[in-house]
Parts: sequence; structure tokens; C-alpha cells
Amino acid sequence: MAFDPTLLQNARATINDATLGKIAQNNLRMPNFGAARALLDGANQLISGLTDLKKSDTQQLQIPVFNKIPAGTETLRKCAGEGSGGTAMVPVNFTGITEEFSLNELDTLGNELTRDMAFAYLVQQKSRNMYKRINDFALAYLESQKATINRGTYFGAPVAGVTHVPYALRNEFFGGIEADMLSNDFSGIIDAVTGTNMRALYNFQQAQGAANGTNLDYQLSNVTPYFTAIPKGAGVYDKAYVYERGTVGMYTWLRPTFRRTRDIGTDVWMTFNLPALPGAPLDLAGQPEGLEVELKIKYGCVGEAEYNESYVMHIDVAGLIAYAESVGDTGVYAYEIDRAA
Repeated sequence: MAFDPTLLQNARATINDATLGKIAQNNLRMPNFGAARALLDGANQLISGLTDLKKSDTQQLQIPVFNKIPAGTETLRKCAGEGSGGTAMVPVNFTGITEEFSLNELDTLGNELTRDMAFAYLVQQKSRNMYKRINDFALAYLESQKATINRGTYFGAPVAGVTHVPYALRNEFFGGIEADMLSNDFSGIIDAVTGTNMRALYNFQQAQGAANGTNLDYQLSNVTPYFTAIPKGAGVYDKAYVYERGTVGMYTWLRPTFRRTRDIGTDVWMTFNLPALPGAPLDLAGQPEGLEVELKIKYGCVGEAEYNESYVMHIDVAGLIAYAESVGDTGVYAYEIDRAA
């Protein structure tokens, strides 16, 4: 990316003071990365050995689990029992996400836009892109894992894996999904990755507390919402993915060379904590400094006289879901609230 001195020579509203005014706010807006936060939050409960997996020198591509054992049909006493259990291997599939940029000394030569300002701007934008792509991955994973089997009947049967909620019942949504979860034998805390329209619905129900004539607040005690923009079709007020906490998660893996840091003068391989931008998820340890990624820095020249720095951010992410032998019985339920006719 080139920073043209001619175009930017007279620029006064730089990245450093953009937050003091609003001139640059449209380019610097941050989405809400609710899907990424939800799946990162859920990973620790889904995988007990998550820390060891992240520290491993190689990517764990399979996780062993036990199969369920069906109830017997015998009614008589027996001298000896028969039968045994079984195991299965859950595959782990990683997806790489890379963002890169470079800085050339001539880009800011004689320019009010300094090298440090350009660097800060690029780090912020590339970090935003990393979070956005991880959030998109999380949403795509939830969509790919949505259950086609939902034994809940509060809003009716699912169609192609989606249960439709009439607009007239929108204020019963959070209570209704708890009933559906019980029908599917889930009784724990419910995580709901929902669209941004649902934020208004959630806030409205929070305001309808015990002191009001209509108390809707009782529905929210067992639900943790994660708001993010979710693509939805025509006629849909909003969409949500609902599951018991720990059913689905996502974890990241960094190559050991970067974790150990390598510096040969012209190249540095290290890890870097993405800044905790507004709406961005914390890292898996819950630390506020942001998500950790690989960072490769290369110092060199272009031709004989131009000094150049290049930066490559990379992270491997894997989505995981609790194992279920029955096809379509994933425990992740998709709901769409239809718009009023």
C-alpha cells in the first residue's frame, strides 16, 4: 500500500487524532465480533486439555471420544454380562487466516503522515480484518453445524435445519428456546449467537422487569447473548444460533517457531497480540490484550536505495463441536424470527 506524499501532504486529520474528531470514523468503524467471542469462550468447556493442544508442537488432527451405549432390553437375571463400549475419533480441521502489509521509507518521506502514524493505521486495520475473518469463520461454522433434528416443539418443527418463529411470538423467543433445549435434554446455560436486531429485543425484555405490568425479564436468566451481524434472507427479522455452553467452540494454534521467537537480523518470527479493538474477542486465556497471532517481520531493501519493512500476520483456527453419533443431532439450533406480514 502506497502513501502518496502529494495526496497526503496537506492532511491534518491523521490516524493519531481521528478519535478526537469524526472525519475518519466511517473508515475506522468496528463491527461486533460476537460469533468469534462466543466460540472462543466455549472452547475451554468443550475441550478439557485445550492449553496442551495449543502448546503442542504439532496440530492435533483427531480427538478420541466414547460412543454412547444404548439401553438394554433384558429382564432376567444373568450369570455374566456381555457387550462392550466403543470409541470414535473426532476430526479437527484447521483453516489459515493471513493478513499482510509493508512499509516503504519513501512512502512517508517529506510527508506529514509519519512512518509511525502509517504503521499504527495499518496494524489497526489489519487487526480488524483478522478479527472480521475469524468472526466470519465462526458464523460459517455454526451454519454448517446447525442441527436438522430439533425435538423442541415450542415454535414448531424445523425446516431444513431452521426453526421459524412468528413475529407475534418474538417476545417469547428467549423463553421458548429454553423450553426447546429441555426437550433436547439440555439444561445448562444457553449461549445465543444472534443478529443485531435481537439486541433491541433483548434490551426490551430486560427493561420489562418485575416492577412492570408485563414481566419478560424472567426469560433471560439462563441465556448469554453474543450479538453480531448475521446475513439473513428476505422476510427475516433476525437469526440466531442457540446451543448449551460448551457444545461448540473454536481454538487457535500457532507454530512453535513463532512461539519461541526467532531473530536473524533481517527476519523476526514472533507472536503478537492483536489489539483489543471495540467488539473484538479476548484471547483464549481471557486476557484483555487481544488475540495472539503469528507475526513475521522482514527488513530489507527495494533496489539499492529504498528501505522496506514487511509484516505477515497468520493464525490457524479450528471449529469443534461435541460429538454426536446421530447425523443431524449436533445440539446447535438455528432460529429465524419472521418479519410481520
